[in-house]
Amino acid sequence: RYMRKKDGKGPSPEGDGAGILESQPPYLRGGSLFGYQMEGLNWLRTKYHQGTSVILADEMGLGKTVQIVAFMAAVLEEQKEYCPPFLVVVPLSTLPNWKRELEQWAPQLNAVMYIGSKEDRKVIRKHEFDPEGRKVQLFDVLCTSYEVA
Repeated sequence: RYMRKKDGKGPSPEGDGAGILESQPPYLRGGSLFGYQMEGLNWLRTKYHQGTSVILADEMGLGKTVQIVAFMAAVLEEQKEYCPPFLVVVPLSTLPNWKRELEQWAPQLNAVMYIGSKEDRKVIRKHEFDPEGRKVQLFDVLCTSYEVA
């Protein structure tokens, strides 16, 4: 499943836990990633497994959201036994795009949009945040906005 780059360099499962993905994994279903997006996905995975914080930044329209969705799906696939949920905090105007990209590329992820009125958010917390007292969230990704007060 994970392979070294053809030149023998780069991460491998034995090295940093992130082997290079040579092709798009089957759990990404929404289309085909471009080569540079696969490079970005491998870079994100490598840095994650190295414990290094990073920022993915590029020009508008190059698929950063898709790369992050792919990264979250990859981590959840690789750490099936336990992976804490991801928190996505973005401008309110971009939340519909995040919802659409998550549904398109990784429909297996349970993504919750934490927005709305105070009462709406209370209902979300009641049903999605540990409803049975097991200290386990029912979602893989929580998307919210810094405009939520």
